[in-house]
Amino acid sequence: MKICFLGNARSSIIRSWARHFANLGHEVHLISSEPGPTEDQEIEEVSLHRIGNEWRLRVITFIIMVLQIKSILKKLKPDVVHAHYVYGYGLLVALSGYHPFVATSMGNDIGVSPEKSWLLRNGTKYVLKKADIIAVKDKFAEVRAIELGCAEDKIIIAHSNCDTQLFTPEARSERLREQLGIAAVPSVLLTRPMNNEYRVEVFVKAIPQVIKSIPNIKFIITERGADWEKWKEYMTQKGWSKNFIFIPKIPHDEMREYLASVDALVDTFYPEFDVGGHGHGTNTIEAMSCGCPQILPDRREYTESWCQAILYPKGNSEGLAKAIVSLFSDDVRRLELGKKSRASALEYGDENKVMGDMFEIYQRLQK
Repeated sequence: MKICFLGNARSSIIRSWARHFANLGHEVHLISSEPGPTEDQEIEEVSLHRIGNEWRLRVITFIIMVLQIKSILKKLKPDVVHAHYVYGYGLLVALSGYHPFVATSMGNDIGVSPEKSWLLRNGTKYVLKKADIIAVKDKFAEVRAIELGCAEDKIIIAHSNCDTQLFTPEARSERLREQLGIAAVPSVLLTRPMNNEYRVEVFVKAIPQVIKSIPNIKFIITERGADWEKWKEYMTQKGWSKNFIFIPKIPHDEMREYLASVDALVDTFYPEFDVGGHGHGTNTIEAMSCGCPQILPDRREYTESWCQAILYPKGNSEGLAKAIVSLFSDDVRRLELGKKSRASALEYGDENKVMGDMFEIYQRLQK
């Protein structure tokens, strides 16, 4: 089958979809508008097509990209086109008029963008109308898509997924634990960028409360986001230096070792608009697959049975601190949560299962 994906060529999500089908012997093409060098955009056995230009005016750039996509698709004549992100790549395909056309909602595209402006809302609704299939992450996203005018009979649920044979508890690295200085102490990893969008102030304010109960705990934080240096200086001034470790952004091909080697993963992000349809971080399903216990804000998406985690009141630093302390006060419970997380990832988020189900959709669209 000839499959054409559209999405960010640097995204680990998009790359996993393209690589999966290429490895199965399908002819795979990827259209991306990401600027910059191609070294980190190319994928073995996948044909990369870059669109866009150097115009500063977005309207002109957008029109040119629509024309470029029409030209590429006319030449390739793929059996199916699959855009990852409704507003943006999905809109480009919708305007091209090509079918069959699948669009995957990534979260903000239906959960946030439609609340921002009339243009974004109507552009999103247009894609939901034109696509042959809309893939969403959960039942809340399904309800949201219907609210935005999508026909119920063309919505499918495709859970976030990962390579569960790669992201596994066996990826645990004692070498890495020694290197980070966490071999004999409790450790918590935060992978979100350090800026306001991801509510990291909630995390920072929880630190002193946790230290009171677990003096030797180590917080591992990636040097991401516009404010990470500011927060590092703040935390140093507060005298918490012995409790945190700032490390460079973790390359995705190394993420499995970190998730399998730390004792817990923490997230603080919750969406600006609580309307449903929001996705979740890629590391959520990857951590589950690695058997890494998680402490997550009580977003509606995390109340479904697939998600195995300790939930705390979103935006509440005291609640987050209590959740962390509670997790490390009972090793049996913590280890059991990791096992349940792994089992759930295998059931709901295995790449072969999710993408296999999607391939059946592709085949159905050919009839």
